[in-house]
Amino acid sequence: MSHILQCTLQATPEAPERILQVVRIRGFEVNSMQLRREGERLFVELRLGGERSIENLVRQLDKLIGMESVRCLSGVPVTRAAPASV
Repeated sequence: MSHILQCTLQATPEAPERILQVVRIRGFEVNSMQLRREGERLFVELRLGGERSIENLVRQLDKLIGMESVRCLSGVPVTRAAPASV
């Protein structure tokens, strides 16, 4: 499955590292990540791949210090491109 998460948290130097650590420990891989800082807030959008429970990951991210909100925007099956025929 592929998921898109949007996180809003306090902008600290260690915030992106903490997010990535939780994602890795929970068994997801990051396909893309966008960061935007506005004043004292950091906005992060993650596109993740993985078969584990996204709800569990959202709960764990929500517990991080400085986290203000975590939203899961989608959960769609990952479709792999068919190998090119020769």
